[in-house]
This record gives sequence, C-alpha cells and structure tokens, in this order.
Amino acid sequence: MTAGKYFLQLYRELSIEEGFDWPVITPDQWSEAGSSWNVFPNSIILPGQGSAFWYRARPIDDDPNKCLFEIFSLDQIPVADYDKKREFEPQYFDSYRDADLGQVFSQDFANMKEVTVGMHSPSFDGHRLSEEQEMTIWNHHRVADRFIFND
Repeated sequence: MTAGKYFLQLYRELSIEEGFDWPVITPDQWSEAGSSWNVFPNSIILPGQGSAFWYRARPIDDDPNKCLFEIFSLDQIPVADYDKKREFEPQYFDSYRDADLGQVFSQDFANMKEVTVGMHSPSFDGHRLSEEQEMTIWNHHRVADRFIFND
C-alpha cells in the first residue's frame, strides 16, 4: 500500500470514529476533481474530504501592490452536531504577522515580499507555468484577460 493510500485509509477511519459522514471517494475521483480550483476572478479553493481552504484576494484601492487576502477554513461537522448552532467570530489582522496562521502560511506570507520585489525587477521577463501542474492557473488568467480586455 502506498503512503498516500494509507493516509486516506487512516484519515477515513479516524473521521468515521469521530462521527463524520464519510462517503468513499476513489483516488481516480480525487484525481479528476483536482486539488486546486480557481474561481474567477479572485478565489482559489483547496478541497479536501471533510474540509477546504478558500483563499480570496481583493484589491485595495488602485494599488496593484496591495490586496486584502482572506483565508476561509470550511470544516465538516459530525452528523450528531448538525442541529447545533455554532458560534463563529471572524478575525481581522492588519498584518499577517499578528495572526497565528501556523508555519506553512507564515512562511508563504513571509516569502511574498521577496516574490513581489523579484517580479518588479528589470530582469523579470514574465513567469512560466508548469504545463503539467499549473494549467488551471493559466486558464484562470486566460479567462481574466478575456474578461478584462473583451477578447
């Protein structure tokens, strides 16, 4: 058994023990669904079984170097809790440094400044996307260009 299949099996068993409704999704179905959905014009959804992250970037005024970046975490709740009201208080931070986002998000955000500086460098002649893993990004930009420039 591969590590990926073992992880999915273990994840399923633990989720069922905690009371989640857990339909069987085959690896082929996961592959067809994809793991990153780009939603025009400014959202990305990273689906998982029982949860999803949703990122949305919105402009701040007319400044192309600033945005309001939102992270939503959508989680499945156990069947026994369907009728229970859940309290939720959104959190807002002027800087990502003030939020406890965990190691991965904090590292990604820390890299954004350097990436932006690099993209403004005179030697930057454009980015190149992987034809294998990043075609959804290319298509997202193709649709945005068609929308913006009426092509």
